[in-house]
Amino acid sequence: MEKYKYTQTWFLQVEIKDELLNFISDKDEHNILEIGCFEGLSSVFFSDNLLNYPSSSMICVDPFLTINNNDHNEFLRGEAEANFDYNISQSKNFTKITVYKTTSDDFFLTNDQTFDFIYVDGCHLPDFVSRDMENSFKCLKVNGIMWMDDYCKTTECKEAMDNFLKLHINQYTIIHKGYQLAIKKLSPIDNESCYEIYVLSYNNCEREERMIKRFNEIKITPNICSFKENDNRVRILIENGVDKSHAGGLGCFFNFLKLMEDFYANSSKEFGIFLENDVFIKKQLGFDLPNVCYNLKKLNLDVLLIGYLLDDTPDAWGLTLLHIDEFGNKYYDFGDNVYGTQGFILTRSQAKYFIDKYTIDYVLDTKETIAADWIYTKQGNKALLYPPLVVEEGIIEGNHYGQVSFHRSCKEFLYNDSFTS
Repeated sequence: MEKYKYTQTWFLQVEIKDELLNFISDKDEHNILEIGCFEGLSSVFFSDNLLNYPSSSMICVDPFLTINNNDHNEFLRGEAEANFDYNISQSKNFTKITVYKTTSDDFFLTNDQTFDFIYVDGCHLPDFVSRDMENSFKCLKVNGIMWMDDYCKTTECKEAMDNFLKLHINQYTIIHKGYQLAIKKLSPIDNESCYEIYVLSYNNCEREERMIKRFNEIKITPNICSFKENDNRVRILIENGVDKSHAGGLGCFFNFLKLMEDFYANSSKEFGIFLENDVFIKKQLGFDLPNVCYNLKKLNLDVLLIGYLLDDTPDAWGLTLLHIDEFGNKYYDFGDNVYGTQGFILTRSQAKYFIDKYTIDYVLDTKETIAADWIYTKQGNKALLYPPLVVEEGIIEGNHYGQVSFHRSCKEFLYNDSFTS
């Protein structure tokens, strides 16, 4: 950067300079849009590193205005525009750069181009941030990256960006979150094919109605799978000598397996999400799931437990932390001391594994304990998500005081107002 002129070193200290090339190749063709250029240090970084392909191009947008509501007003009274012009002229690929000295609002009014990378660093007032993100996202290509500066500059700036994320649930994956924020745009097909939700409802209309109400509240439509009686395989097993007292556990096991068979045969989606019918649901489930599924893939997991029985933190239970994602969600390895199938996510391949393995002949011959929370959440490469995405209601049938008390204490520890009622 020695050959460039600048009075401020903000860009030299931000994360994009060190992180961007982990997500974008410097050898590919790129169509870049930059909103807010100031003295052009970010502009020349993109020019020197990302415009090497012959047909690559970049548009830089900055009005260089000294209006009262410009949050860089005090700096723009100096040599910012002159430095920008000089720096661009000295950059490696300056002939591939087009400069629009106008507001981003005016630029977007007539823009008809799309971009695979957009850097948003315009005016940091909340209304400007919101408009720049909305307009930029509209012209961002599928799989393109939008990188926002100053995510944590002010509370108002962060809230504007977080509101954008909430409005565009399931349309992006967060790839970086620190002082800056970066997202990758997903295609509609990717979003719709990411996961399918199944709720196992066994002969309990009241629970089923509560689950429908909760999903309506968060505007998600799951597959509510009602069973008036157990899967037929339970009857066959009992006729072949399996103790009738095991019918309840086998029923839960094979009813879940029936949902997996439905998922594998009738859905093309990448992940199956399986829930019991007595759980509170995270209000931001639609916001969380794409990122959770992204991290499931990143960690190469077969199963992710998203609802379970813990009456204290995973650390207090002695679980091993594997990963913390962009939103601060924690992924833990866990052992046989953690129970519950209140909610779990399976990959297609793991669902097929269970379908192929747990046949009637296998169950009759094996000495393996056949129970949903001994098998579905304990096999394969697995992790537990904390905080959970679903929490059991904590009301169970039975006279065993220890079990009743434990379920209640788990609900009291895990539940908060971020879940549906």
